[in-house]
Amino acid sequence: MLRTLPSKSGPPEGAIQQYVESTFGPIQEVIRVDNDLEILVATDVASGCLRLVTQGMSRQSVSTDNAQELYTELMLTLVPGTATEWAIAVLTALAHYPFQNNTFLYAGHTVENQAFPECPYPFFLLGPSVTAPAGSSRVTLGNTPTLFLSVYPLYEEEAQLRKSQG
Repeated sequence: MLRTLPSKSGPPEGAIQQYVESTFGPIQEVIRVDNDLEILVATDVASGCLRLVTQGMSRQSVSTDNAQELYTELMLTLVPGTATEWAIAVLTALAHYPFQNNTFLYAGHTVENQAFPECPYPFFLLGPSVTAPAGSSRVTLGNTPTLFLSVYPLYEEEAQLRKSQG
């Protein structure tokens, strides 16, 4: 059973949903994962792809190695027709990961897929979105600076190449 996320102290209520709609397009579905986490499913008007975005991870900051407060949400882009079950499981696990492991997620981090064994991707790389509008990865929602990291699936060979060559 996943531990719930810490109590709310991040962006104001509704700010993430408003950000997603104004940046990517209309929200088609809100999937309630648990009491503290939802996944917003939006259709990206620019590409027609599905954009899944966590809502709730940034309710609590995590501290980076240099003690900087970090409020983060995650997003994953799928081409239309792609099954979303594995993406939802992976986003859920990644959203809980920093709080369960007393750590943080940041651009350049690689995380092993332990959430959904049927998923063909054994690893995920986090980084700024290459498909989102420029400047949309780091925004201020209310008074809270919020980092939106994209989740990039990696095959085993890609993860090994990244490990060996950086």
